[in-house]
Amino acid sequence: MTQIRVSAEAVRQLGERLADLAAFVADAPRAARDDAWALGPGDSGAALEALLGDWEHQRRQLAQHLDDLAAAARDAGAASLRAEARAGAVVGGPTP
Repeated sequence: MTQIRVSAEAVRQLGERLADLAAFVADAPRAARDDAWALGPGDSGAALEALLGDWEHQRRQLAQHLDDLAAAARDAGAASLRAEARAGAVVGGPTP
């Protein structure tokens, strides 16, 4: 059976990267709206706003889920590091 080992620090770092991704996703539509002026006069700007409406809802949900996952990964990484330190202390081995 294949085993995959992931360090506690890697899980914690994953949480940090997911938080960065959540922030990027949260800011993504603002950039598109800020550039809507480039579409010129007429209905193009309004069409862009309508198109982005549904994406806005999905984006907010995605950003929230990424934030939740980031927090869980950071918590899991930190808990694993504490558990490793305690286990090392109990058996008298080196602590990370």
